[in-house]
Amino acid sequence: PGEVWSHIGMLEFPSHQRTLFISDAAVNAAPDSDRKVQIVKNGIAALQKLGIEKPRVALLSAVETLTSGMPSTIDAAVIAMLGQRGQLGNAVVDGPLAFDIAISKHCLEEKGITSPVDGAADLLVGDKLESANALFKGLVLFSAGAQSGGVVVGARIPIALGARSESPQSKENAIVLAMSLSR
Repeated sequence: PGEVWSHIGMLEFPSHQRTLFISDAAVNAAPDSDRKVQIVKNGIAALQKLGIEKPRVALLSAVETLTSGMPSTIDAAVIAMLGQRGQLGNAVVDGPLAFDIAISKHCLEEKGITSPVDGAADLLVGDKLESANALFKGLVLFSAGAQSGGVVVGARIPIALGARSESPQSKENAIVLAMSLSR
């Protein structure tokens, strides 16, 4: 009661050494900046429960610069500043960041951008549900051998959440993820 619930999607790729998490692809359709802060806090807390002591959080947008015509860049910059001040907990938080530089050090270097996330984000936070949902489902469908699962966090206990089109393995992964977060 009184808490913001949010979705965390987990992805494991055969070609990627790290587990990648995406939020919020299922609960908050168009969160305002205060709700986005709570979504980030929920994600940080979940990743820390899973053993990632200092998660690297990338607040996604289409560009890395503040652009008045793209409100996602403004929200991302404000939330990143809260992270730099330690107001979001023990995490590295940066944004706005495009997807490629959030997960690839090579792309980061090619674009000549400096980010404390350093191309190795643990958690990608979309601006709205549409972008996070499309990213999550796109990565699941187009990454051969990817394992996925999703949970809702922020409630008293994590809630396993699977889409109707997900594989039985993904649904099982969601249950295991929820159990791991409930400890």
